[in-house]
Amino acid sequence: MESKPLATRTESAPQTIRAAWILWLILLAALGIRLIYGFSLEPEIFWHDGREYSRLAKSILETGAYLTPEGNPTALWPPGYPFLLALIYALFGTSVMAVRAVQAVMGAATCYLVYLLGLRLLGWRQALLSAALAAIYPLFIYTTGTLYPVVLVTLLIAAVFLLALDAVERSSGMRALAAGLLSGWAVLAVAAVLPALLLTSLWIFWEAARKRAPEAARPGSPRCWGRGVKLALLFLAPLVLMVGTWTWRNTQAFGRPVLVSNNGGYNFWMGNYPSVTASTGGRWMPGMAEEYNDIHRRYQNEAEVDRALLERGLEHAMADPGRFAGLTIAKAFNLWRLYPQPMTHERPHQGVERIASILSYGLLLPFALIWLLRSLRRSPPARLVLLLWLSFSFVYAFFISKVRFRIPLDTFIILYASGGLIALVACLAGVLKRRGIRWSWLSALTGERPKRLEQGASRRRFRN
Repeated sequence: MESKPLATRTESAPQTIRAAWILWLILLAALGIRLIYGFSLEPEIFWHDGREYSRLAKSILETGAYLTPEGNPTALWPPGYPFLLALIYALFGTSVMAVRAVQAVMGAATCYLVYLLGLRLLGWRQALLSAALAAIYPLFIYTTGTLYPVVLVTLLIAAVFLLALDAVERSSGMRALAAGLLSGWAVLAVAAVLPALLLTSLWIFWEAARKRAPEAARPGSPRCWGRGVKLALLFLAPLVLMVGTWTWRNTQAFGRPVLVSNNGGYNFWMGNYPSVTASTGGRWMPGMAEEYNDIHRRYQNEAEVDRALLERGLEHAMADPGRFAGLTIAKAFNLWRLYPQPMTHERPHQGVERIASILSYGLLLPFALIWLLRSLRRSPPARLVLLLWLSFSFVYAFFISKVRFRIPLDTFIILYASGGLIALVACLAGVLKRRGIRWSWLSALTGERPKRLEQGASRRRFRN
């Protein structure tokens, strides 16, 4: 007997075709919303970091080097995003609008990856709902108009997660290698994701070693452990090579090893200055400028300045260990706050931004937490998601904590919230069914076929 295609084993052909059309509409809507938003903004770069990313991209194109305005080697900003901007500028000219257009495409691609992850982890209904939520998610749309690496890292993290699942399920070395390449790019864009990706390599090793081999090897046998080691090493090899190459460049430029960028000490000092709070973020408090300028005058290059700032930050932390512990815990929770805390107060539409964030992220978060906790025992991917969340919280708790830094993980909040929402609708449909009430849209969401449709299908089969 000829087997059905994989896509039609659980759903009929009309349902599969309808789902494909819905997906295309969602992706087109995601792209259109981001393009409209991006092109509605003024063609300028609003934030200092964005201007520096753009300047570094121009430096790469004009000189082939990563330089300060004075022509000295720099590593104050990670290189992963400026290299993307340099590619965009090389193709389309130095245009902020071109960057926003490319990021709109990347945002739509992220929605597609969210759909694929939902299809893999939850089911096609949850996958479509996840893609739709990602398409209209306010924080995803907002970051399209900024020159920050958020859109890039969100796309890369989703792709790495999907490839890691494939690598384990199919024992695919090529997928593990591809995941490692994208992981290297993500680390070069935002160094703080490195611990999360190292944990991903451990997850790949553990799950591949526990998975039963096609040749019926016993899980946990030497052959299975060998497969786990192989996939983990293939994942780590490009990551280590890419990050190691840039670290070697920094060592040659500054006379000491610098992992990715010279801003870890600065961020630790700023995040633990005596007068800051968990939500201060990157704002300068009274006394900061004087202390920073004093340190900057005493050292020769930015690597030495960064190390001195780290030492001063440790002095501040050790001067009051109790405050440091409380501040660290508060910053871990602040990463998951309901709305961003902007650096510019009294900004137009700030109230609208808060309401949009609360009505999206705030409503989805409880469903995501409940469904993730429910999935932990039976779902290895859910355990990896939890590891990613804990890793981000732990890293940013010691430095600066901003909502923007956690946005790459909001894809998983959307995914697991979709599972919880569909489960809630299924529960509601069950209650209504027991009371003799049937709504066709509830049946469509939960997968239950309305009785009148079943009767119609029976009559058509009888006539045929």
